[in-house]
Amino acid sequence: MKCLITGHTKGIGKSLYDAFVSMGFEVIGVSRSNGYDLSERYQDIVALAETCDLVINNAYCKDYQTRLLKDLAGKTKIISIGSIAGYYSSSVLKKKEYCLNKSQLITETKKLSFHHDVLVINVSLTENASSDPGCTYKDIFNICNHWIDNTNFSVVDFSVKLSTTNLKLIEDDFGLTLKDFL
Repeated sequence: MKCLITGHTKGIGKSLYDAFVSMGFEVIGVSRSNGYDLSERYQDIVALAETCDLVINNAYCKDYQTRLLKDLAGKTKIISIGSIAGYYSSSVLKKKEYCLNKSQLITETKKLSFHHDVLVINVSLTENASSDPGCTYKDIFNICNHWIDNTNFSVVDFSVKLSTTNLKLIEDDFGLTLKDFL
């Protein structure tokens, strides 16, 4: 299987890149570090993605994740890495654009899922899922791997286990009071 992964050099993208390569997939990684900035080479990335069986839509760059999802739906299987922050877009003071973009990604995935093989995996409230103890890179890979052959679901949400430490980090990072949601 031929797979393209956006944002393949760090975090979730790197972990998925390494895992799919180890499984024998032909994996193409695109990121700013190898000259594929979504905001500058979007059409090149779309053209490359259209030659693949699977696209891992991982790199966050404003609304480009949602654009990529819409432009590739029906042409390939697509797994987008979202965030449960998309569910809090109306409550966030800081990072409002990030939350709104993730909300749009979730909404578009749900719409497209009736006719296309699309999945959004919503991780943590933080941009870096590795800080979420309830969601490991292995968990994300296992969901991806299962979905490839069983595309009968379109949204996976990881719950965030709120501890005193991560509650404070999330509140400071997003400028909201999660106690209001408890």
